[in-house]
Formats: sequence, structure tokens, C-alpha cells
Amino acid sequence: MGTGTTDSKTKYGPVMWAAGIIGMLAGRYAGINLLIPLAGTAIAFYALKRFAPAQKAIWFGAISVQVGHAIWFIVGIAISGQVNTIMDPAILLVGVLWLLAKPGAAPVVVLSLFQLAALAYNSHMFLGTEFGTNPNRALFVHIIFRAMALGLMAFALYKASKAPSVEAISS
Repeated sequence: MGTGTTDSKTKYGPVMWAAGIIGMLAGRYAGINLLIPLAGTAIAFYALKRFAPAQKAIWFGAISVQVGHAIWFIVGIAISGQVNTIMDPAILLVGVLWLLAKPGAAPVVVLSLFQLAALAYNSHMFLGTEFGTNPNRALFVHIIFRAMALGLMAFALYKASKAPSVEAISS
């Protein structure tokens, strides 16, 4: 084993186990509702790794999660015909394009304010729906994806502020 491998396993082992257990329980509750946003996130991440500039890699997680969430909205609109939620994917996609084009504090602040407002609304709606129903499960997924987006943007902004590259953070 190489140097550092054991340390990283020891340091992150319990955190990774806890994350795995929480993820498993969340997946068990949310069920099929996670399929489209997770698939969208994975495809977006793959596309970014393949085609986006490598110096922007610290932003890929934050961008991918929001693209996956936007794809879920778009598929839902296409299936249901309800266009009343069109602003969500529009704001997310414009925000992530801005974040990809010019990573930094400005797009993170704008996207974070949007995500926080939407998170508050989704949480309020979640508490008002019956546990175990499909609307409750769908709102649970919205809450998870908004929380992941906020966490990943904060993490990327922090990492970018520590990076020696001027390209990593520019706002």
C-alpha cells in the first residue's frame, strides 16, 4: 500500500460508512424518485470530466448535482405537462452555466440564495404532506438535492480559495 492510503482509509472510514448508511436509508425511502436526478447527476459529472477544463474540476460535483436536479424537473414537466415549475430548472441551468463559465463566489451566492429559498419551501411542503406518500418522497429528494448542492458549492468555494490557481476562483 502506498503512503497515505492507510491514513485516508482510517480518517474517512467512519464518515464513509455513515454516509453509506444514510444514503441507503434515503434511497430506501425515496425509491424510484431518486433514479432520474441521480442518473442526470452521473451523466453530467461524466460529461464534465470528459469535456470541461480540468482546472475547473473542483466545481464538477456542485454543477453535476444541480444539473441532475434540473433534468428531473424537465422530465417531470415533459411527463406531466405542468409548466408551473419551469423556473426551477431554468434558474438552475443558467446558474450552473455561469458557475462553469466563471467559477467563484458570485454564482455560488446567487445559486445558494435560490437553493435556500427553495429548500425552505420544499421543507415546508414536506412537513405538510403525509409520510410515505409519493409527494412526500419526491419532496424528500428535492430536499436532499438542494442540501447536496449547497454543501458541494460551499466545499468547492472553500477548496478554490485554497487553490494556488487564479483560474480556480475568480469573482
